Amino acid sequence: MKSVIDPLTQLHTLLNANMKTLNGVLLTCLKSEVSLVSKVTEHLVKAGGKRIRPMLTLASQRLFGELKQDSLYLGVAVELIHTATLLHDDVVDNSNLRRGLETANILWGNSMSVLAGDFLFSRAFQSMVAAETKGVMKVMADALALIAEGEVLQLAQSQQINLDYDTYLRIAESKTAVLFDAACKVGGMIAGASVDQCQLLSSYGRNLGLAFQITDDIFDYFPSDNYGKKPGEDFFEGKVTLPIIVALKTLVDTKWLKSLFEPNAIRTQADFKRVCTLFAGGGVFDACVDLAFSFAKVAREAVAVLPPSPIRNVMEQIPNYVVARVVEHCMAVPFSAQA
Repeated sequence: MKSVIDPLTQLHTLLNANMKTLNGVLLTCLKSEVSLVSKVTEHLVKAGGKRIRPMLTLASQRLFGELKQDSLYLGVAVELIHTATLLHDDVVDNSNLRRGLETANILWGNSMSVLAGDFLFSRAFQSMVAAETKGVMKVMADALALIAEGEVLQLAQSQQINLDYDTYLRIAESKTAVLFDAACKVGGMIAGASVDQCQLLSSYGRNLGLAFQITDDIFDYFPSDNYGKKPGEDFFEGKVTLPIIVALKTLVDTKWLKSLFEPNAIRTQADFKRVCTLFAGGGVFDACVDLAFSFAKVAREAVAVLPPSPIRNVMEQIPNYVVARVVEHCMAVPFSAQA
């Protein structure tokens, strides 16, 4: 089967020189006179990742002209915030793997991971302060507050089998979409784009972030070795995500599924395989993908009216690609072999 062309790689190629500069600034920000701090933070940053969020900051600014220094500062701030939240998430979720490597909390303990995350937040604010573009500091600070609220809301709703769609969407927006939103919006602000153009970039980022989060939740039950997410992470942690919410609304018999998310319930590999098979044949997968595509459509339409350029053309392809990769995998791998 022919693979879906990866527009994220295309965008990275278009911004290659800018991204190299950004990575250099990022690695400088990780340095500390306390060597252990540098060791912990560099462990996660150097483990990989596509740097999607800072790349979108650079791309959004470059839609309107040549690279400006402020987009490097804000792109670095975006990546530092993202990395800090990953360090804290791994502590909250008691995770042991991230990007195929042992997590910082496993290697250095929870206390060190939390403090390293705090260090990255402080570096992010230093980077934001260095930017001189009016208004960007408020956009980033507001996003950070929403991210923290989203994390608390998700923790409060953990293993709540009656979690409704609106609350799920609020968590997805706060945890994921608002940082995509801010990353794109500040890029436009740095470039001197109009209020309407910045709002379009904001809509693009927010809806791309929602599509991104939904596909991440789908991959928990339809895992891909190429995607890098360990199968069943959300399931075994008892997180109620979109596939579970959809299943409870569409499947006839949900008693057994509900029992898996009761307090102190034990979830086995056999349970996980049964859930995956059930979701594949019960329309749950299709419903989740349709919803992800609906957010991708809004994102595409928002960026499509911005000034045409090779960068805009690739940005327009990214939302559909984010969703299409899960469809491509699930068509290529039999559901019975996925759990």
